[in-house]
Amino acid sequence: AVVGPVRPPAPHLEAALLRLRPALPHLERISLGLYGEPLLHKGIPGFLRGLRSAGCTAYVNVLTNGVALNPAVREALVDAQINHVCVGLHGAPGTESMLRYSKRGADYARVMSNVAALLELRRAAARALPTVALRVVLFSWTDSAEAMDRFRADVRRLSLGPEDRYHWAL
Repeated sequence: AVVGPVRPPAPHLEAALLRLRPALPHLERISLGLYGEPLLHKGIPGFLRGLRSAGCTAYVNVLTNGVALNPAVREALVDAQINHVCVGLHGAPGTESMLRYSKRGADYARVMSNVAALLELRRAAARALPTVALRVVLFSWTDSAEAMDRFRADVRRLSLGPEDRYHWAL
């Protein structure tokens, strides 16, 4: 197990786990994301661990912009053996900002640093999960040969594992 503080999920996430418990053995897949950033919730580390400790064997996929991949979240993702983390990079290296429409101050370098820390923690724990996918969403400010080449070089520096991926989305 990864060393770190183990906090229970926030009260309403704990209640959600209790309501989900009867269904957990029957679920094949759980996706957290698409309609907001799941990692912004302070109780998410406890919720992820709680899923697994409640006997959930479903494939768990987390979709994130990578900004909130803080140490507690990274530890929970690795410790709970979450199956997959897809990081959507809505910007490109060298652009003025990632998520320029965001008010949370996201930036490419910060997200890549967070992903590097997640991969390092996974390696240090000798775990295969979570697998990681980096997805660059192509906008007018990311759709250039120069931006794509820099992203490829940055990904090579991350030393992705054999099951990890990177790709572009139109």
